[in-house]
Amino acid sequence: MQLPNGRPLRAAFFDIDGTLVNSKGTIGPTTSQEIEQLRRSGVRVGLASGRPEFGASRVIADLSITDPCMFFSGALVCLPGAASSPLLEVSLEGAEVHTLIEALTTQQLYFELYSRSEYFIESDHPLAEMHAGYLHRYPAIAPFKDVIAQNPILKLVAALESPAQEQAMRALLSRMPQVHCAFSKGATHDDILFANITSVKATRDHAFRALLAACNVSAEETLAVGDAEADIPFLRLAGWGLAMANAPLAVQQQANEVCGSVEQDGLGEWLKKLRASA
Repeated sequence: MQLPNGRPLRAAFFDIDGTLVNSKGTIGPTTSQEIEQLRRSGVRVGLASGRPEFGASRVIADLSITDPCMFFSGALVCLPGAASSPLLEVSLEGAEVHTLIEALTTQQLYFELYSRSEYFIESDHPLAEMHAGYLHRYPAIAPFKDVIAQNPILKLVAALESPAQEQAMRALLSRMPQVHCAFSKGATHDDILFANITSVKATRDHAFRALLAACNVSAEETLAVGDAEADIPFLRLAGWGLAMANAPLAVQQQANEVCGSVEQDGLGEWLKKLRASA
């Protein structure tokens, strides 16, 4: 199978929310079928998501994914499976975590701390229930000081419910060059903006290169698909960057091509046409 750039398609990396998973929380049937066809033809198929590894377990199982994936917005690259050793793992520095906790608590924003295998809040919150619907697991409740003492923190996620909260978050991040933030909306809650904060060393550019090395492919031989601002590095770096029609215009402009929306099973239809043209 060939990409539109004329190079063979050897690896494909897919975002999850708004790309694979629609507003009903499901993967379109054509998308599922066509990704299976990719796997059968020998294409390496991986995920590239802001979700934690455990929060992608159902997608991994549904699509039978066994190739290297990126999680935590670039802080973790690994083979699926909790027992696998990471190919890349970058945690936040302790001082950075303390600064973020203090600032977000002062601003009364809802946020979560993530280790590789678990995520944490200090008390119950309505947004915790909402986010648990994506990750299929409710966060553990523990004092953050204990969490930090016992776990490397790969990511901090804040859920922003208004433009004012987004503005406050961006202002905070502008004063913290040692961290990186990728913003994305949940597939089933487009009124919530998630701020996925990782170490500045845990970039998607770095993760993309780690995936290429793990899959033994060149950038020109890869397909990357996404719908959010956070996906732009992959769309730019891949041999062919495909944006969803439900992506913001700024994201679409960074892609080589735009397919139908996730609600229309747009990715599956695009893959089907690509396979037919081979």
